[in-house]
Amino acid sequence: MELVAGQSIKVHLLGKFRITTADGRDITPTATKARCIFVMLVLAEKGVVSRDKVASLLWSRHAKEQSRTSLRQSLRVLKQTFEEIDSLSQVLICFSITSISSRGSDTD
Repeated sequence: MELVAGQSIKVHLLGKFRITTADGRDITPTATKARCIFVMLVLAEKGVVSRDKVASLLWSRHAKEQSRTSLRQSLRVLKQTFEEIDSLSQVLICFSITSISSRGSDTD
């Protein structure tokens, strides 16, 4: 079953983290860093988090280029996780590209 436009999802932050559709289907990404990015975007003011901030929080022990590569891989995991749910995938793709892409200077 697909998530139709206007159908909501639930993000469970207390207890075991999970994302469910309105009908109760679990659509939580399996990758830990992808889940962390999703939560950062959900909790961020206006849904905006800079690439540098995400990379520094999740890959602080890595070189900048490696952390950026890891960020791109995690965003790909999120996209793949939600691809079967077309309308949510479109929202997530738009959200992630708009919210954490570099546009001259990143927004913190």
